[in-house]
Amino acid sequence: MIENKSEEEHTLLIVDDEAPCRHVVGEMLEMLGYRTIRASSGQEAIDICKNNGNISLALVDMVMPGLSGIGTMTKINLLKPEMKFILLTGLSLENYERNGSFQRIGCCGFIQKPCTIQELSDMVRLVLEWTA
Repeated sequence: MIENKSEEEHTLLIVDDEAPCRHVVGEMLEMLGYRTIRASSGQEAIDICKNNGNISLALVDMVMPGLSGIGTMTKINLLKPEMKFILLTGLSLENYERNGSFQRIGCCGFIQKPCTIQELSDMVRLVLEWTA
């Protein structure tokens, strides 16, 4: 369970195979006061999670080569069932099921790329407060 913390006490993991997206999302989150760790693949994210117990939330790209966003979230969820996720996608959110399977692996929200800093801020705060 995540305690009520200020932004600077939260470390967020950004998982995206596209360097420009990782950079922009990371910079926006850091402007909002969060600490970030960035991973370029699902496997790198899993390795980071194995060695870092301080991650409050992961923002995961849906479509990546190798391990997909869903696969990444599923494997991290097995290691850290308390971890919460926000799914990042360039696809329409209408394409995603709403029957609860994403929630079962800890996915608490969706952000369509590209997003504004306000959309990112609102979703991250919502998920962190909801899971506190």
